[in-house]
Amino acid sequence: MRSRIAVLLGAILGSAWMMLAPAQAKDDAAVAYQITPAHDGHAKTTLKRSLVQKWVRKFGGSVSYPLIANGMVFVTVPNSKKYGDELFAINLNTGEVVWKNVIHSKSWGATAAYDNGRVFVVNPEGVLQAFSADATGTLQWSVKLRGQYAFSAPPMAVNGQVFVGGAGSGGTLYAVDQATGALNWSVGVENGEDSSPAFGDGGIYVTYPCQYYKFSPKSGALLWNPPSSCDGGGGATPAYHSGRLYSPQDQVILDAGTGATVGSLGTNIVPAFSKTSDGDHQFALVSGNLTATDLATGEVLWSFAGDRGLITPPIVVGSLVAVGSQFGEIYLVNAKTGSEVWSANAGASIQGRGDPLPGLSAAEGMLIVPAENLLVAYGPAN
Repeated sequence: MRSRIAVLLGAILGSAWMMLAPAQAKDDAAVAYQITPAHDGHAKTTLKRSLVQKWVRKFGGSVSYPLIANGMVFVTVPNSKKYGDELFAINLNTGEVVWKNVIHSKSWGATAAYDNGRVFVVNPEGVLQAFSADATGTLQWSVKLRGQYAFSAPPMAVNGQVFVGGAGSGGTLYAVDQATGALNWSVGVENGEDSSPAFGDGGIYVTYPCQYYKFSPKSGALLWNPPSSCDGGGGATPAYHSGRLYSPQDQVILDAGTGATVGSLGTNIVPAFSKTSDGDHQFALVSGNLTATDLATGEVLWSFAGDRGLITPPIVVGSLVAVGSQFGEIYLVNAKTGSEVWSANAGASIQGRGDPLPGLSAAEGMLIVPAENLLVAYGPAN
């Protein structure tokens, strides 16, 4: 009897611990804008070549890029009744809302990132909040990032810190402790708008007009900022891949070690990347066409036009590339040949930019597509 009671008590305590402890994301989670902290658009999951629509969820406003982790989808949506946004946690398999939290603000446009069992949300005024990414959605902490008043760039979370860019009076990059909300460091930059920090090669990167930066994640020390005679408003999220930083802001490619310009990107939309036994490839929207480029030779391997309305930054999912059209079409293309493998219509226009920031996402064998006020999930027939 005692042994049975002990086993039962252990099971109860174990379940309680699982509910209280931060949920660790699976390897194929989508944790940031463009899937990863590097913003390289590379999903670590696979998709069936023939997908079916699993569910559709309708909201009161446009839907942000989705985060996917541990069977949940997290999106922000403008509050339809007043200023501010709502953070939704949705069951990945059923589309049912598990919980929602109000993100108070004087405007719309909250953005989010995931790491280590928490969802981090920053509102347009710079209030950064951490929520439990479990069935409760409990608010763990809330802090105001001081010194700036315009926060348009999505946060990025990695290795125990949350990185946020802010603007208003010049610009500031902030590093915040994930567990406590304490500010670890902050540094000034030229501008601070629209560039979600990217992680790779031991650095944190942000890019603005004529201004490109790499900082130490631990200390905030400046690692490089190439000399420039100009600056300006705005910015763009860069992507890190294989020792290079790809900046859509000025369509440049930088050496991640030195900051030297080593090439031209040829697009103002962040690309996606895949490095396999078949080679090292970039996938980008160029003049409205999805193109594949061999990074070793610079050769354009193929071009895919779709319905002539392609608009989203592409993402790579195994041997497939996913891209969306402003006419609502979503395509899967063979990454090696450029041939169309599958397509479907999401039921509303798919956007590449906007407020909140949209974007495709894939994890745990599912493709998640925001289309105006719809969130649409595609997965295997079984």
